Amino acid sequence: LNSRNSREIKDGMKRIIAIMSSGDGSMDVESYFADVIKNIISNDMKIKILVCIYLLRFAEKDPNLALLSINSLQKTISDGDPEVRALSIKALSDIKIPSLYPIVLHTLKKVVADTSATVRNEVSFALLKLYVAKAEEMEDDIVHILQDLLADADPMVLSSAILVLKECFPDKLEWLHGHFRYYCKIMPNLDSWAQSYLITLLLSYCKVYIPRPTIVDASGTEDSQNTMQMPEKCNEIRFPVYDVINDGDLALFLACLERLVFRSNPAVILSASNAFFQLATPMQFKKSRFPEAIIRVCSLSSNRGLLHMVFQSVLLFSSVDPTLFLPYMKKFFILPSDDTTIACLKLKILSTMVNESNIKSVVKEFKYYISYQRAPTVSIAAANALAVCARLSPGWESNIMKWFISHMENSKLSKELLGSYINVIRVLA
Repeated sequence: LNSRNSREIKDGMKRIIAIMSSGDGSMDVESYFADVIKNIISNDMKIKILVCIYLLRFAEKDPNLALLSINSLQKTISDGDPEVRALSIKALSDIKIPSLYPIVLHTLKKVVADTSATVRNEVSFALLKLYVAKAEEMEDDIVHILQDLLADADPMVLSSAILVLKECFPDKLEWLHGHFRYYCKIMPNLDSWAQSYLITLLLSYCKVYIPRPTIVDASGTEDSQNTMQMPEKCNEIRFPVYDVINDGDLALFLACLERLVFRSNPAVILSASNAFFQLATPMQFKKSRFPEAIIRVCSLSSNRGLLHMVFQSVLLFSSVDPTLFLPYMKKFFILPSDDTTIACLKLKILSTMVNESNIKSVVKEFKYYISYQRAPTVSIAAANALAVCARLSPGWESNIMKWFISHMENSKLSKELLGSYINVIRVLA
């Protein structure tokens, strides 16, 4: 570590990091702190990276000694290599020493206008760390720097700035004034997670600052009141046939969302479909192909947490307009691999889609789930869903009640399932 040969220093640093990673307690690597830190001034980029890794591990244990490296880190801020400058900012902001925060903030003010997007991108993450550590004391200065980053033209920098805005200042929608149209234009170029965050922010912005669409009656009937503002609930539109007039900015945002329909990130699909559903009419939502995109996510993903969120969204959409996912009804039949939560969500979704044309097949499925499903929770949910089907007509109500009574008499039921049968029969009666 004290050699003049950079190759030997690098070898020593690799050995130190290897010991740290292995968790080997036979050697006290912290005792090499002074020998390691002085190599931060090395011209070798790899040595600097290894020193920073070491520094982040032990800086909090010996703050006084760590502060000795700050001067060297600040010198590298003016290095000709943008990767070195970005690494220095990362190292400075990752050292959790309160007395260092004002120095870090001063450094960020100087480099926020750096010519390298990599450096400005690192500034955004450093702001986030400072906000979490010292939110109240430095908030005004953080806001000033963040507003500069939100006006940046580079998609990478803008992606990280949006993350900071979403995490730290989600209610400051007025900061989007002047940026709204540019953000809509550049959204396809942003990082996938930044797209999801930005969609959520712009959705809130549209609800606060942009007029709701105007619904125009297109049925041809003579009515003096042939227009209305789109209601909060889309199923409250009173015209059977209608046209939609959107504000120019809202139309721009909706068109931007439609371009994201084939994205591979499920979070983007869910955020975009949720925003489109809240801002547009069911007719526009169908034409947008977001229902198809959501079904694609359901079919391709095996992540249970993600599937829970997707099916919850589908249940919400379908409860407002049952026809949205009607062409994909069989996608919501229960599979052997479905856990209890997903199975119950699918049953609720199916119960919202029931109509005269599909009730036979749906009732048949529900009866099968009640009779042969091993999980009592799913059987009870299927019984409740079957009760929903009974509301379609008196004929089906009589048919389903008779089936419940017959099945209750001829089958050995658990107490929980028997109780659910009695409740369903009581409701139907």
